[in-house]
Amino acid sequence: MVLYNPIAAVAPRRMTRVCHERRTLNTEQATALLATALEGPMRRLQAAYKGGEIPMDIARDCERQGRRDSLAYRLMLLAGLRKTEVRDLRRSQVDLDAQVVLMTGDKSDKLTGERNVKRVPLAEDTVEALRGWFDETNPGDDDRVLPIPVRFVETLYDDLLAIGLARRVPLDANGNPAPLGGNGKPVTMPARWR
Repeated sequence: MVLYNPIAAVAPRRMTRVCHERRTLNTEQATALLATALEGPMRRLQAAYKGGEIPMDIARDCERQGRRDSLAYRLMLLAGLRKTEVRDLRRSQVDLDAQVVLMTGDKSDKLTGERNVKRVPLAEDTVEALRGWFDETNPGDDDRVLPIPVRFVETLYDDLLAIGLARRVPLDANGNPAPLGGNGKPVTMPARWR
């Protein structure tokens, strides 16, 4: 038999550290991000090819990836979906005629045990972009709307860096922002990042 609670002697730990502050994008920044996403895969590939000629089939694949990335950003910005929700979104959840996405909640109703379904409205231009994407792609075995890669956050950071909205900015030896090349990367090796 324990005479006292040993946990009562432990002082509570205060969690006040702020990891990062959230921010919103204005209309111009969101438009710039969507436009940069269209040419982002080609920009990253040109750095890998070091100015050499890119084969036509790879260039077409980059164009398709750019449209996919732009559509994913559009769903995150305009519909408020998270990256994992965009990644797991199925064609059966998208109703283009009603202009909604049906999101299955992760919490169930306590009385009935059924999962909650949320109706997320879509803007008209997002519906048209999804309609074009559905016409262009074949679902095959995988009926996901946008099969985005696991390292999609790195793609987002690269696109944000290309339009000047990155959280981490490269600095030169004097502490000034380092100039960026056409590929969105620093021209010279930065002294540090801010």
